[in-house]
Amino acid sequence: MIELNDDLLTTKPQQLAKSLKDDGKTTPSQIRKFYDDLILLQMKEKNSNMSEEDFKKKILP
Repeated sequence: MIELNDDLLTTKPQQLAKSLKDDGKTTPSQIRKFYDDLILLQMKEKNSNMSEEDFKKKILP
């Protein structure tokens, strides 16, 4: 199972968003969508005590 930690949910997405912004091909709308999806994953991770199987079905896809 993937270990959800602060680095995975904060630092890594910030680095990825910056690289996407700097590539000149990614639109602000795409970056907002990425950020919205990240926030949704953070909320799910904080508010759940799900099993590994549930994690694979609900979070990973």
